[in-house]
Amino acid sequence: MQSTMIYLRNNPSVFFYEAGNGSVSGTQMQSLSALKKMWDPNGGRGNGDRSMADATGAPYADWFGTLVAYDTGNLTGGYFRGYSDAYRDQGPILEEEDFRDEALRGIWDQYSPPHVGGFIPGPLDTYNETSEVFTVGDSMNDGQMTRLNAWLKLETIRNTTPANSRYSAYASIYFADENADGRLNSSAVCRAGGKVDAVRLPKEIYYAFRVAGNTQPDIHIVGHWTYPAGTKKTVYVVANNIASVGLSVNGGAEMKSSTPKDGYTFSFPNITWASGNIKAVGYDASGKQVCQHQLTTAGPATAIKLTPTISPGGLLANGEDVAMFDVEVVDATGLRVPTYGPTTPAMDNQPTGEPKVTFAVTGPGTWRGGVNESMLNSTNNLFLYTEGGINRVFIRSQPTPGAITLTATSPGLTMATATVTSKAVPVVNGLLPR
Repeated sequence: MQSTMIYLRNNPSVFFYEAGNGSVSGTQMQSLSALKKMWDPNGGRGNGDRSMADATGAPYADWFGTLVAYDTGNLTGGYFRGYSDAYRDQGPILEEEDFRDEALRGIWDQYSPPHVGGFIPGPLDTYNETSEVFTVGDSMNDGQMTRLNAWLKLETIRNTTPANSRYSAYASIYFADENADGRLNSSAVCRAGGKVDAVRLPKEIYYAFRVAGNTQPDIHIVGHWTYPAGTKKTVYVVANNIASVGLSVNGGAEMKSSTPKDGYTFSFPNITWASGNIKAVGYDASGKQVCQHQLTTAGPATAIKLTPTISPGGLLANGEDVAMFDVEVVDATGLRVPTYGPTTPAMDNQPTGEPKVTFAVTGPGTWRGGVNESMLNSTNNLFLYTEGGINRVFIRSQPTPGAITLTATSPGLTMATATVTSKAVPVVNGLLPR
C-alpha cells in the first residue's frame, strides 16, 4: 500500500485507496491510515476496505464498502465478500464492483460477421456474452445497464427506504481491459470486463454509461448497421432524460417506445435490416425532439485508414512520449466497416477472423505495437488484426527529434501512411524537464 500511495498520489483519477480485497483488522487499518497521512496527506483521497474484521478499525477508515451486491432487496444476503452494514452510519459505503462479467469488444452480436453465432466460449470461459449482451442483456443474461439501474434506483442514498439506501458511491471494477485475473481464459489474454478495451478503444457499454451519466437528454443505438441481407434482430437503444424513443429505418415509419426495460434500455424487436441508415430519436414529455443518434451502413472494405493522436503540446522527443494511431478498415467514403472479415474466429493464439495489418516505421520512433485480446503474444509485433473494424497501435519517441512515418498494409486493401513529427526538448545538465 505504501508503494501504491507513492505511485498514485499525484494521479488525478484516484479517489480512494482500498486497504484489502477482503476484511482487514483494526490494527491493519490503523497502520494503513498512518501510511496515507505519511505519503499522501493532502491528496484528499479516502482510505478504507470493503469489510472490517472488527470494529476497532472503524475510526481509521474514511469509507466502508462491499463487493457486488447481487440481491438488491435483502440487506443480509446475496453479497459476495461482505457488506459493511455495521458501519453504514459511520462513513460513506461504496459499491466497489459494478459488474463482473466480461466480453470482447469486437464481437458485436450473434448476427455480425465474421463472428456469426456470437461469442463461442471455450472450456475455461466463465462468461458467454457478446458486446451487445454485455451492455444491455437479453435472454442469456442481464447486462451492465440492468445492474447500474438497480444500483441507482434501489441501492443509493437517493432511495429513502432505509433497507435499500445503502451506497454513497459506485465504482467500476475495471474501466479498461487489462492484464489481470480474467475469466475468459480460453479466449482472451486480458480481463475483458472494461468499458474500453486494452488500448482504450470504447466498447458499446462505454457509450451506454455515457448516456446514463449525462444530466442532459442523450441517446445511443447499441451496435452498428452493417449486416448480411435477411438479418432480423432486436435493436437496443440506450437513452436518458427523455420520455420516449422513436426508431426508424431509412426514413420509414417511426416505431415508438416509452417503456425502457431497466430505466435506460429501449428494445425494438424484429427489426429487418436494410442498407442505409437507422435513426433513434429521443422525445420529451411534450413530444419535442431532444436528442438523436444515427448509424449508417458501410460499403465494401476498400482501404486501411490511419488516424494519429499526440498530446496537445506535441510529441516530445524525450524517449518516453507516445503517439497512438487508430487503424481502421474503411469503405470508399472513409466509413469504418465494422463486420469485415472472411472467416469465423479461431481463438487462443489465432487470428481474430478480421484482416491482418502489417506495419512499417521510419524515423526516430520506437515501435510499441498494440494487442489482440483474443491472441497470445500479439504485443510488439509489426502486424496486428483489427477487431470490429479497428485497432490501435503505439510508437514511442526517441531523444532525436524528427518525422516518424507509419505505413499500414493489408491484402486487398489500399495502404495507408501517417506521419507525426517529434519536437526537441531542452536538456539541462543532462536532464530532461519534468
